[in-house]
Amino acid sequence: MSKGTRFVRNIKRQEGRIDSFWYRGDTIATIDFPNGKSISADACGEVQVSFEVDGKFFKGDEAVAEARYKLKLTNVDLDKLNEHDGWSMNNWFAIREYDINGECREDE
Repeated sequence: MSKGTRFVRNIKRQEGRIDSFWYRGDTIATIDFPNGKSISADACGEVQVSFEVDGKFFKGDEAVAEARYKLKLTNVDLDKLNEHDGWSMNNWFAIREYDINGECREDE
C-alpha cells in the first residue's frame, strides 16, 4: 500500500434501504489507514416503531424484524409508516475513530 492509501471494507448497502433503521447494530463501513488507525460507520441506538399489516399489529423488536426480514420493506415504506403508524424513536449512524490498538477514541 502506498503512503496515504486507505482501505475500505465492510461496506453494506441494500437497494432502497438507506435509513439507519435497516442496519441496526451493524457496522456498515470501515476505513483502515496506513498508520493503523481506522474509522467506522455504525448504526446504533434504539428503534421504537409499531405498525399494522393485514389486520395484524406489530411493535418493538417484532416490528423491526417483520419490516426488515419478512415484509422486505424499503425507505419508501418507512415514510408511509411514519404517516400512519407509530415511530417513537429511530436509531442513527455513528462515526467512530479507532487508534492503532483498536480502542475507540471518538464517537460522534
